[in-house]
Amino acid sequence: MTKESSADGSGMGPCPQCGASVDIRLRFCGECGKALAKPAGSDVAIESTEFREAVAALIAERLKDSKVVDVETAEAIVNRLSNWAKLFAFFVGIPIALFLAWLALLGLQSLSDLKKQVNATQQSAIAEIKKVQGDALSEVGANAARIKADAQRQLAATEATIKSVLKEGEGRIQDFRGESKDLEAKFSEVKTRLSEADRAANEVRGASAKVTERVRLLAERTEEQFRIVNAKVDNVESQLSAEQSYRVRAIVNIFESGQADPDYTKVETLSGDAAGVTYLATGASLGGTLGQVLEAYVAAPDSRYKADIASYVNRANAKDIRLNVDEDFKQLLRKAGSDPVMQRVQEAIFQRKYLAPALRTSHDLGIRTALGIAVVYDSLAHGSFATIRDRTNQEIGGSPTSGIDERRWIKAFLLARLDWLSTSNNALLRKTTYRPTALLKLVEEGNWDLRPPIHIANVDVNR
Repeated sequence: MTKESSADGSGMGPCPQCGASVDIRLRFCGECGKALAKPAGSDVAIESTEFREAVAALIAERLKDSKVVDVETAEAIVNRLSNWAKLFAFFVGIPIALFLAWLALLGLQSLSDLKKQVNATQQSAIAEIKKVQGDALSEVGANAARIKADAQRQLAATEATIKSVLKEGEGRIQDFRGESKDLEAKFSEVKTRLSEADRAANEVRGASAKVTERVRLLAERTEEQFRIVNAKVDNVESQLSAEQSYRVRAIVNIFESGQADPDYTKVETLSGDAAGVTYLATGASLGGTLGQVLEAYVAAPDSRYKADIASYVNRANAKDIRLNVDEDFKQLLRKAGSDPVMQRVQEAIFQRKYLAPALRTSHDLGIRTALGIAVVYDSLAHGSFATIRDRTNQEIGGSPTSGIDERRWIKAFLLARLDWLSTSNNALLRKTTYRPTALLKLVEEGNWDLRPPIHIANVDVNR
């Protein structure tokens, strides 16, 4: 296959229109855009091997001179731009040609025909718009008339409602005026009642003052009656014979000191006993009345050991527990116990602290027998009388003053006391159950008058 070439074999040739030197293998001139004649034999396929050889030879020839390459590169760029311009003209020309063809189809041979057609279309559109506008205005007018009619009906209904509300409001105002008058009448009535209440309050105050005065007088009378009752109670012992009084004291003495007749010199401090050092004959202990006994002894004019006892009075009144282990103090108490003055002081305080309350309590409970008084007296001297009394009252439903038989109540009391002592947390108290046990024996024997001989806690009372 022959190779495409110019007359000089370089592949370049003149443009038939502008004469510019162009590559004859291009379809258009790079200077004027003139279509170039197609080279002879261009339709013939070039064998791939020969074509590659020709391209390689051409590239080798072009690379020999860098300036030639630069020129050719610039030339190729210009040709490419020219080709793009032609392509743009081609693609723009096509729509224009199509538009003109469309006009021809519509029967428009020129722009004036197009303008006429556009004007006719515009006039037709305006007429149509005016028609639509007229129809819309007509419809709007009809709607406006309908809306106006509806508004008038609603306005009339609203006016009717307002008139009805006003009429109802006037009726309510009249009712309110009537109720207001009723309230005024009631308020006037309340004011009247308040005035009456004030007068009543003043009367109550006056009556209260009178009541207060009466209460004061009653209190004075009650106090006087109490003095009378106390005087009578102080004489309760007269219900007992002298022998019975001795036996009541003897029973408690046996429980406290182991002998019927009191030994005023006997002093002990029981281990674990909160009372501390104690005169056993009368139970005057450091935790109880020992300070009072010592103070009264020092105050007596003829006391034998006044000066020695005086140095311990303040400590005894302060319940100084160090005295429980002070052997000099205990020995002094024993010596003072032999003084008749100390014996009288112990008896006086003992009777005030224990015997007199026992007699009053017995009287209040309705207890009259010698054994019943001995039971109350021993419980008061030993402790917790009130607790056991209340338990007994609850168990049998009252006391002798409320109609319960005295003998029944005394037995129930001793049983409750025995139970309380035997279940106590205090070991010393659990060891004293012999006291209610011995008294229960006298109850079982029926010795309510304490007739001798009395054998109690291994001691005989024969007086």
